[in-house]
Amino acid sequence: MGNSKQRLVLGVKMGRPARITKLQQQEIKVLRQSGATLKELALEYEISTSTVSRIATGTDSHRSRKRPKKEN
Repeated sequence: MGNSKQRLVLGVKMGRPARITKLQQQEIKVLRQSGATLKELALEYEISTSTVSRIATGTDSHRSRKRPKKEN
C-alpha cells in the first residue's frame, strides 16, 4: 500500500489547510445574499474574489469539481 493510501485509510486529511472556517463560509453566503460585493468580502476575509464566488455559489467543494468515474 502506498503512503497516501495508508494516510487515507487512517483518516489523515491531506492537502492544503483551509484559509477560512466552515462558519466563515456560511457568513460569506449570507452576506453575499444580502448584497455584499465579491470584492468587499474578498478584502474582509483576505481571500480572492474567485474564491468568494465559489463559496457563494456552492461550487467550492472538491467533490463538485471531480469528474464522475466511468463505469465499465
